[in-house]
Amino acid sequence: MILRAPQAIGFTAFSLMSACGGSDADPNGPAGTGGVAAPYATDSGVAEVASAITLAGELSGLKTGDVRTLTVMATFGAAPGADERDVTSEATFVSSHPEIVAVDGGRLTAVSEGSADITATYAGLTATSIFEVTAPLPQALTIMGDMELTRGEPEALTVLAVFENGTERDVTAEVEWQSDNADVASVGEDGLASGHYGGQARLTATWAELTSTLDVTVGCDYPRFANQIRYGAIMPPLFWEDAYQPDGSKFDFRLDEVYCNVEYKDTKVVFIIVSAGWCAPCTLYAQRLAPEAAGIEAAGSLIAIMEAQTADYGPASNAYAQRHLDHIVGDSFAIRLGDHDTQPRPDWLSTQPIVAGFPTTIAVRTRDMKVITDSNRSNYYLPLLQIAENPEADWSNPGIPPFNDKCEDGDEEASEPNDTLGTAAPLVPGSVHGGICTDAPDFYEITLDGPWAAQLDFDGSSADLDIFVWDRGTNQPMQVNGNVVGSAGTGDREAFEWQGPAMIAVVGYQGASASYDLNLEAR
Repeated sequence: MILRAPQAIGFTAFSLMSACGGSDADPNGPAGTGGVAAPYATDSGVAEVASAITLAGELSGLKTGDVRTLTVMATFGAAPGADERDVTSEATFVSSHPEIVAVDGGRLTAVSEGSADITATYAGLTATSIFEVTAPLPQALTIMGDMELTRGEPEALTVLAVFENGTERDVTAEVEWQSDNADVASVGEDGLASGHYGGQARLTATWAELTSTLDVTVGCDYPRFANQIRYGAIMPPLFWEDAYQPDGSKFDFRLDEVYCNVEYKDTKVVFIIVSAGWCAPCTLYAQRLAPEAAGIEAAGSLIAIMEAQTADYGPASNAYAQRHLDHIVGDSFAIRLGDHDTQPRPDWLSTQPIVAGFPTTIAVRTRDMKVITDSNRSNYYLPLLQIAENPEADWSNPGIPPFNDKCEDGDEEASEPNDTLGTAAPLVPGSVHGGICTDAPDFYEITLDGPWAAQLDFDGSSADLDIFVWDRGTNQPMQVNGNVVGSAGTGDREAFEWQGPAMIAVVGYQGASASYDLNLEAR
């Protein structure tokens, strides 16, 4: 005799109660027991036997990762007075495919997609339900990781997919990454986030048409430095608040940001030129650099001119540096700094032993903030363009520009030697033919009391010569109101006007050599 249990609720699920014992079972025995009674003691003490069992619980919509609890209900007696009781703890359970649905004492775990039969047995009665397991739909992504990155120290990110049934899965290896500022930060296929330059970036992970974002900030650990500026050492992280751009706008100029931040990513070298308002060679150097600065900076450098002192030898502020440089080079180039505004110690940089005179150029390589050369390494101006183009080269001894004597026979002036102030040749109105045939200047003395004009002509395609009124007291070109008295252009003629007795010098720029014609005219 076979008794059918009521159908269970769920996807293609059914419950089946059957009697065991085969055809030899006693047809008059208890129902569904194969002739063996399933006793249950009543309040009256009379034992009853189960006539059927069913599986109860949430049987449909099973997703991988779900955990469900089944209940086995047994029916005792006949209608209308039948009694239904929970016998789960006394039942046994079997899964046809435990790799799909595992069962342990009525606790189901959906392991993988597919179909499995779960059979419960109690007192010889059985009930079976079919469970269809499908994949839960992902609802969200979550990125787990640090939002503060340090350049050079990758951080592992983890991406968790959150599914409709509340389960989570690590999908880091399956996501696609994007950064809205890859110069600042990016993520590799392994989920390692790398900071490249200081700044902010938004990292986006995409998986199964879901996205999640993580906003990160990248910082840097400045290299260890000594409390002194010297060749081969790390430049301290000095800064200047309210420094000036060439156009006169203010900004904060910080060496730690030069080392770290993305806006300086194309800057390979910083040239800090320590200057002074009273220094004529400083003024000349700035004016000489003006037409060359664009090419030097395009090669991957940044030029900053820091005024250490004013024209009156007082401390120079950023504002003074701006006024002075705007007067002598306009808005052509150079960040403008004053040592009196140097932080964290005002008036400190210009007192360093590396600043042996004005102007002093300090070249700092930005990848490690190391001083790779300075003006003490050469008696000539440093080759800024070549340094900017190759900051990894050895610049410990830049050497001197090779002097190539371009004079021919008869080019030396008749008054030679006149290479020092003490041997200066007299210059009267008229023309003199001469030449810079060594690496020393030519000096002339003018004794006119009134106004006069000097004009120097030479072949500017092969050399660059300059002419100045020379200050005997400072042994440098004379300055008046911050302007050098003389002419230092880049063409093939230099000319200026002055008055009264004076000492003048014809100078070859950076070791230049050429013959010239010098004309003096009384006005």
